[in-house]
Amino acid sequence: MNRLSQRIKNHLYFLYVNSNIHEKIMPTSEDSCEIERLLKRVFDRKSRSDLMPRVEQTAEPRLTALALIEAKKAGLLEHESTAKNIDAILQNKDPDRLVKTIVALHPLRLLVGEQGQKNFKACVKHQKPNMLADVLVVLCASGLLTGEQGQKNFKACVKHQNTFRLAKAVRYLHLSGLLAGEHGQRYFKACAKHQESSWLADVIIDLHEAGLLAGEQGQQYFEACTKHQD
Repeated sequence: MNRLSQRIKNHLYFLYVNSNIHEKIMPTSEDSCEIERLLKRVFDRKSRSDLMPRVEQTAEPRLTALALIEAKKAGLLEHESTAKNIDAILQNKDPDRLVKTIVALHPLRLLVGEQGQKNFKACVKHQKPNMLADVLVVLCASGLLTGEQGQKNFKACVKHQNTFRLAKAVRYLHLSGLLAGEHGQRYFKACAKHQESSWLADVIIDLHEAGLLAGEQGQQYFEACTKHQD
């Protein structure tokens, strides 16, 4: 009983320590000057005066400022949802990945108009936003987020039940060059629809690390894996 009690205490202490890792530290005057210089790129004086105190209250002021800048460039702060989008960015726990997501989606016009707002909302509301960002960045690099099919692929990522495993599978397929070729779309779809995404991701990683996902042989191995559903 004493041993169990000590384990519980240790676990609670671990949670306490880690809960304070991201404790807010007020930026220095130099930090504030840099943040204001960043915001000055795209925001007018009034907007900056409204945003500065709120940005400085976040855990990552500089990265949050960059997220606001990229959102502004993408047109996400130019319509009736501006206030909601600003709040979502300021409350985001991982502004670094949010920046990468916006940068990936913006040139592909996946943040334009009504559908673009829905896409942005899906990103910031996602239960695993960091994993979603990882998948989207890889798909962007592989050319699989363009046009109508790109929107379908985006939705498939958002709705996937195990984004962590999907991110792993897609990343290692990309590293092996299997997403860049003519079969890239089919291979992504096979990963997204596979019933055992954890198993598939583990196998893909093992094959990649063994050097067995390169070339035609790699395609054959991967296709054999995707047919396994049991």
